[in-house]
Amino acid sequence: MLVHSTGLGKTVLTAQLSQLELNQESQDHGLTMKIEATEPVHWYITCDLSGDDIRKALRIALKPKVMARVLRLLLRRSPSARAQANSGNQPGNV
Repeated sequence: MLVHSTGLGKTVLTAQLSQLELNQESQDHGLTMKIEATEPVHWYITCDLSGDDIRKALRIALKPKVMARVLRLLLRRSPSARAQANSGNQPGNV
């Protein structure tokens, strides 16, 4: 994922979702999402999500235009898989 930061100027961080787990320490924040930024800095970002946060995310995610985009993204092959297919280097081929 790309994370756009205004705190670092117009920096774009390369990051990935590393964990989504139940938060055992808080009744108000039921899920903890961990993101690892790898470029241009190496940061670990932890987000404690409340029920309101999850409802808001689902409300946005369930809009028809968003769902259509999500389905297209889920069905599309990753860029690295596409590059391997184009070069003939299929996983498992020697």
